[in-house]
Amino acid sequence: HTSGEYLERSLGYDDNRFFDYLASKGFYVVEGGRSNYGNTTLSMASSLNMEHLIDLADTPAEDSQDSSVYNEMIRENKVMKFLRSRGYQIVHFKEGWMLKSHEELGDQYFGCELGSLLYVWGGEFTSFLLQTTILEPVFRQRGLIASSYQSKGLCELARLLEVRKMQGPKFVYGHLSIPHPPFVF
Repeated sequence: HTSGEYLERSLGYDDNRFFDYLASKGFYVVEGGRSNYGNTTLSMASSLNMEHLIDLADTPAEDSQDSSVYNEMIRENKVMKFLRSRGYQIVHFKEGWMLKSHEELGDQYFGCELGSLLYVWGGEFTSFLLQTTILEPVFRQRGLIASSYQSKGLCELARLLEVRKMQGPKFVYGHLSIPHPPFVF
């Protein structure tokens, strides 16, 4: 979930009721919180290796134009290796950086596919590009853009609940697309 300040400033949305609810349930909500890195790939590489990227890579994170180095760090991350070695099941939603080798390691895929023909045909870039054209209302009305993201997000949240039924220790990695554009919630 993004910060309340960002939601208010960028989208004109006041989410204080949600933050107040979290606080009433004992969660600590950081005022003015933000990520250490400007994109998801860098944040995931850092978090899943439990170190700042400056300590992990040969080149400083913000200077590198080659994301493949960070994708490899995510694929071969320390957290999942450590937990696998201690008998944990790794449960995840399908991510582009997860290769067939993750299935060979016993990881379980537990997610939802994005069912839009537009998304499958053209990919995320094409979806976003088409949303900036005059055809956007037509695509939206036919459920080819935002509604497929919304359906996928709701499906993933529902699948997360099912993971609780799995026996034994598990590490659940759920990188949800909900906080990313297009903002459909």
